[in-house]
Amino acid sequence: MWIHRQKLLEDSLSIQKLFHEAKQLDAMMGRQEGRLIDKDLLQHASTGQLQTFLDQQTQMIEAVESYRRSVESVCELGRKLIRGQVAGMGRIEQKVYSLKQRYANLCVMVHDRKCLLFEWITFRDMLQKIDTIQEWLCEKKECLDEVDQTMATSHVTPEEKAAYRSFVGKKYAQLRQLESELDMHTQRIQQVFQMV
Repeated sequence: MWIHRQKLLEDSLSIQKLFHEAKQLDAMMGRQEGRLIDKDLLQHASTGQLQTFLDQQTQMIEAVESYRRSVESVCELGRKLIRGQVAGMGRIEQKVYSLKQRYANLCVMVHDRKCLLFEWITFRDMLQKIDTIQEWLCEKKECLDEVDQTMATSHVTPEEKAAYRSFVGKKYAQLRQLESELDMHTQRIQQVFQMV
């Protein structure tokens, strides 16, 4: 008789501990959900801020994984108690299962945000490279225009002018082709990242 009462008391304490841990995990999850980054914030952030956000997301993933492991241990404790006392334990099992599902969803959401952040940083770097190439193409075009004006005002034979114009025409055509390819790649990159 005494052993039976002792077992009931231990089970009662385990149930109280289980509810206490479930409340703590629920509160921690609420704090983690509040730390997720808004997509609009990403579009206006600098590269340094994006790197900071990426570090925060990595820390969040580690924290959420830790919480997920805690939920697993609470879930296992709940299963053991349920095996011992089936009546009245369905509510605890549902609560633990709900917490487990919410943490699984939160893990997926945080991982997706981290991937989005990494892609956004890559996109920013690509746009900077494209801007640099566009500046370089503009400088080359200005140089060709200056040389063309210099040749027009200097005393050069008609054959030399014709050869030079042919050379400049080829370079100008190459420049235009590079500009059109650059515009095409820029539009394609922007379309890909708008779909994300």
